[in-house]
Amino acid sequence: MVLPVATSVGPGLVEVAELFAVLSTPVRLQIVQALCGGEQSVSQLSNRVSASRPNVSRHLQVLHQAGILARHRVRQQIFYRIADENVVQLCEVACQSAAAHPGAQEQGRTTAEHRLVDRIL
Repeated sequence: MVLPVATSVGPGLVEVAELFAVLSTPVRLQIVQALCGGEQSVSQLSNRVSASRPNVSRHLQVLHQAGILARHRVRQQIFYRIADENVVQLCEVACQSAAAHPGAQEQGRTTAEHRLVDRIL
């Protein structure tokens, strides 16, 4: 029996793929994790994640444009917070899944990714 080949992407799958693409870097996951504790400034976030301030700012911009983070300005500082709590739940489930599959977890993971999973768990 030959199974039919999908010729189109189902409704919403493109958006899901885009969300996963935005969350596909360890620095962005570190930022989301840091913001689970509440709102923080760019300076505070750059001190908490393993990246320079300009690098953190670029990642924050991507997360903000994707609707994952919200921001506001107080004088000269910009503060970020989680705008979509569903993303936090998604990250928690992904971390639990990674911890439940240690064999798959080891394959192809960089040292930075190991540190990130260890910090989240």
